[in-house]
Amino acid sequence: MWESEKRGYLMVGNKALHKEQIVRLIGAGNPEDEVLYWLSELKDAGVYSVDDEGVIYSRRMVDDEGDTKTSKAKNKVKSPSRTRTRAEDEDEYVNKKFRTKRAVEDALHSNRITYDHYPNFKIFWEIYPPRNGVRQNKKEAFVTWVFQALEEKGDLIVDSVKKLKDTESWTKENGRFVPMATTFLNGNRWEDEVEEFTPSAWGVNA
Repeated sequence: MWESEKRGYLMVGNKALHKEQIVRLIGAGNPEDEVLYWLSELKDAGVYSVDDEGVIYSRRMVDDEGDTKTSKAKNKVKSPSRTRTRAEDEDEYVNKKFRTKRAVEDALHSNRITYDHYPNFKIFWEIYPPRNGVRQNKKEAFVTWVFQALEEKGDLIVDSVKKLKDTESWTKENGRFVPMATTFLNGNRWEDEVEEFTPSAWGVNA
């Protein structure tokens, strides 16, 4: 979407991709209903929207493109200012509200932000139980954490995980029904009551 000719829209060249084409492109080894489930999960999480013609696009990317064009049209002459310190730059990045997950990834890649800047995430990741014996997608979970500005809610999230990790739904069958950490964060599941956490609540068939 970010690199397409029409920024923010899911296109290859100048051709838009609809769900049917996406299923065909990545369907090898993946049943159609599974691919559609992934797309539905991403849409429910607000990752993308669909326009009147059924084309998938990102509102944030479209908005960012508009902001970029507006910024370029403004006077580029800036008044002199003192050189910012590295600590000030780090504080700005850690405390800022990122407008896209891509912006978070770029900041992480350039070391503007690190896991050490978010101690509550480190605690969350350390205690979050593995699914089927495997804990994965740490980077994706971290990007979601930063993008949603969850550090200040860290205590609530950690307390919720501590309660949930001992429930039957999360402990049986080697953690088969433990949701991916990214899914847990995207869905604000720490706000749910503990008794509501069942396999069906996550769209998982027992």
